[in-house]
Amino acid sequence: ELQPLTVLKRRNVLTTTLRHELVHVFIDNIGGRTPRWFAEGLAIYFAGEGPLVSRNSGRTTITTDEIEHRLAAAKTPAEMKAAYAAAYNEVRRLVNSEGETNVWRRVGR
Repeated sequence: ELQPLTVLKRRNVLTTTLRHELVHVFIDNIGGRTPRWFAEGLAIYFAGEGPLVSRNSGRTTITTDEIEHRLAAAKTPAEMKAAYAAAYNEVRRLVNSEGETNVWRRVGR
């Protein structure tokens, strides 16, 4: 589900929102069990939302298990934004070290 297209256009996020959600469609169609941190990080990365999202990054690196937990247990918008930023940062790290093609091969494993 999306916010109304007119709202997304007015906020200048229509294109990135559609890219983000399209990545989720791809991941869902590939199948398997893709962790939420990985799916969200990929969606943010490929939508081009990283620069905006990474403003919410903490100064410490956390494990992927901790990112997964924080995505599930966030109680405030700030906690959720920080969890999304951590997911994006981990995916960006993987892309930088392994390349985009190899990162996509991890989906659904």
